[in-house]
Amino acid sequence: MSVRKPIFLISVLFSFFVIAASTFLFAQNATSEAQAAAAFSKKFYESAAREFADGQLQQAYDDINLSMNRHEFFEIPESTLALARDIYFKVLQEMRRTKNFDKFDELTLNLKLYPGLADNKIIYSMEDIRSYLEHKQLSDSVELLGDKLAAQAEKNTRMIYAILVAIVVLFVIIILAFIVIIFALRFLARKTHAQSHQLDSTLRLIAQMQRTNNKILLGNVTDISALSHVRLVGNSSWGKNALPKAELSEDEKKELKALAINCELLGTQIDEITKRKNNSKNVAELVYKLAIQLGLNQNTAMLYFCAASVYDAGFLNLPEELLQKESITDEERALLETHVDKEKFRESVAFVPEKYEHVFEDAFCFHHENANGSGYPSGLKKNEIPEVARLIHVAESFVSLCSLRSYKEIQDKESALKELEASVELYDSDILSVLAKII
Repeated sequence: MSVRKPIFLISVLFSFFVIAASTFLFAQNATSEAQAAAAFSKKFYESAAREFADGQLQQAYDDINLSMNRHEFFEIPESTLALARDIYFKVLQEMRRTKNFDKFDELTLNLKLYPGLADNKIIYSMEDIRSYLEHKQLSDSVELLGDKLAAQAEKNTRMIYAILVAIVVLFVIIILAFIVIIFALRFLARKTHAQSHQLDSTLRLIAQMQRTNNKILLGNVTDISALSHVRLVGNSSWGKNALPKAELSEDEKKELKALAINCELLGTQIDEITKRKNNSKNVAELVYKLAIQLGLNQNTAMLYFCAASVYDAGFLNLPEELLQKESITDEERALLETHVDKEKFRESVAFVPEKYEHVFEDAFCFHHENANGSGYPSGLKKNEIPEVARLIHVAESFVSLCSLRSYKEIQDKESALKELEASVELYDSDILSVLAKII
């Protein structure tokens, strides 16, 4: 029992010694750390003071924050706080001047961490900046709203402009449509008037043909172009194969009358495209006169009159500009001479009854044959040339010489006859003799 007491005492003393030593060492360490922090804080304080004096505001702000960070919140020296207030106040003024508020939130947090910094001038500066920022935020919102309104207004303006353009385009289309309708109505009116005029002309032609055929069918001389002086010659080799026969049935009379009307109308179209006014009519009338004088029966003469009205129908298949030229090349002349091609005959006069086709074909294909064989397309001579073609050849040449053409001067009938007689080798001499009697 006596041995245990000394051991216990020793243990207690040893523990007390250890605790005392530890406390001493901790205190020494704490003191050392406090001294080091104070030295470090002083170093940054001095740097901040120099930088603030030199106008290096950003560096002074950073260093004074490092200096205050080395102290507990309520143990910062008053000198450090005083310098920090000056630096913070200057930073706030610079923020307000430059309107650069990037560090404002950081500065606000620091003021909360270090309450001793917030004197009246700093608080006033903070409130001023907050007020400015709120006002700026409101202004930015208003500006943003204004931009949106301006964008919407611009969009509305573009929409209104597009609507106006659409209205103008629609109005122009309506005006154009109205103009087109007006022109269409005028065209239709003119066409109707032309058709009416054509109908009147046709009716007059029918009436004239009726009177003519009545005289023919009564055995009298036709009154075409006032031929009251024409009389039949005696027996002649002409017309021995003449068609049609002297006496016609009622159906044949109607058929010949309709044929004459169609030929008259087609002859007008030919004259229009060839720019030879009344050429078909004048040639046909002269052919009729010559046929009567040569002893052909009146119905045959009338048939020749019809064929002579459309002898140049082949021109309808040629380019119109070619027909108006004053001088032509060899190639163009070859093309022009195709108007007598047999292949084009049926296409040109499809309305001719089949029983009269050969007469119209002779007129169509051979009216440019010459008595001496120098003509075209077949180089026929004298009586090889069909009667109707020989009649048209003389009549067409005589009418041409007596008509005003762009390539020659107009001649009187006597001069025209003399010119034909000077080229007697080209024409039927019997026809020239009869022509001399009736002009």
